[in-house]
Amino acid sequence: MKRTLFILSIVVLSISCNDADVAPATEPNNGLLTRVSRNGVTTIELHYDVDRKLYRVDYYYLGNPASYIIYEYDDKDLKEIRKYEAIDLEPSYRILFTLDNFGKAIKADHYFKPQLDKVAVTVELAYNASAQLISKELKEPGEPIYSRETFSYDANNNLIREETRYHPDQDEEYLASVYEYTPGEQSIPDTWQNYVFALAGFGFDETVQDMFTIKTHVKSWNSSGELEYESISEASDQVFDDDGNLMRQVITWKNMLKLESPVVVDNMVYDYTFEN
Repeated sequence: MKRTLFILSIVVLSISCNDADVAPATEPNNGLLTRVSRNGVTTIELHYDVDRKLYRVDYYYLGNPASYIIYEYDDKDLKEIRKYEAIDLEPSYRILFTLDNFGKAIKADHYFKPQLDKVAVTVELAYNASAQLISKELKEPGEPIYSRETFSYDANNNLIREETRYHPDQDEEYLASVYEYTPGEQSIPDTWQNYVFALAGFGFDETVQDMFTIKTHVKSWNSSGELEYESISEASDQVFDDDGNLMRQVITWKNMLKLESPVVVDNMVYDYTFEN
């Protein structure tokens, strides 16, 4: 099950390694992720400006351009995201952020084609004293909250659980999904912090999670409380460079409600730039 693409996400993650491979360093190199490939085919490309800020992400489907996202900043803070479809190079939706005095996004207004000047949904974000995201609430203008996502962390500040409830604090409230993450030994590199927020949303955060989580257990339910979906994905055969950057890994995915279905195996490769 994929997250709803327009719901903004932030992830704080960790990685582990096999004893036979190079162990992650305490302070990884200043490499920035530039490409993700699955089974020999490029899925995502990332581009940065001279200040090492992410300004564009290209998405591919079966090796062909599918869409791209543009990130715009006001001074140093992310202010707007726009997504364009490769088929016509037209914007399909945009997100405008409201920031607090510390430059942290506290609200994200979403606009969808064809009304790119009218707010369709709003996401409000809340943080704990450690500046970690603890909740996201999504609603349409003038309507009650449609969904609430809450986030839990371990003592090392790694994300370990994410819950989504629909129609929270209303009579029809129900638990929709739970993501449980098994963290590894190393938190997300400090050099990623400048753009990890920008990477969030549009489904890309799942790719980041795959890089920094050794196991993910997902469950989802319908409004009647019936389990509709369950899966487990696990990372193995991880290879790191001398500075602890993840270069390759194998991700296996299993549908736990259809045990007769084959295990999906993805060979992932990650490329970086190390320019200062």
